[in-house]
Amino acid sequence: MSTIGTTAIQTTTAPNSLVMNPTSMLVEMKSFIPSSYTFETEIQKIKQELLTCNLDCSAKDETNEQYLYEMEDIIDHLPKLPEIQQQKLTIPEFDEIEVKPTDSVEIKKFIRKVNYEFLGFHCNHKVMDKDCDMVYKNVSDIYKSEEFKTYDNFVSLVAECVWQIRDKDRRGKVWNKQIKPATL
Repeated sequence: MSTIGTTAIQTTTAPNSLVMNPTSMLVEMKSFIPSSYTFETEIQKIKQELLTCNLDCSAKDETNEQYLYEMEDIIDHLPKLPEIQQQKLTIPEFDEIEVKPTDSVEIKKFIRKVNYEFLGFHCNHKVMDKDCDMVYKNVSDIYKSEEFKTYDNFVSLVAECVWQIRDKDRRGKVWNKQIKPATL
């Protein structure tokens, strides 16, 4: 997994293949030492749970538990971000079939046609590569857009609410706040 700018890119086993996973782009899990476990690390973990529909909604207080289910429900109703995969074209390499002077006109014509198609002269690979790169750039631009940042901020806000609910529940209190749209 590598990061280019703010875009997380996972290289798969296939050569020339890239996978852009929106969940990993929303959740910036950094490796951490247990002694340096921070609030931000906890929020990132909760975001991961929310985005993968894996939130533990159990709580001591029934009201807090209901709030946790509501937070999970809020995220479940957001539009899902698709995982985008791009694979560079692998251009097969063929040896040119040699036309011999002894070949008939029809055979020469056939060999020229086969060479033309097999060697890829009929298809402009540079244009196709450029188009693939443009798709990747456009997808990458989406993840840098204001809309994506708003989506990310909203998921972070819900994750903070989950943290607050769990914190209140640990202390035997009921969470009584609400998500305020103005805080986005």
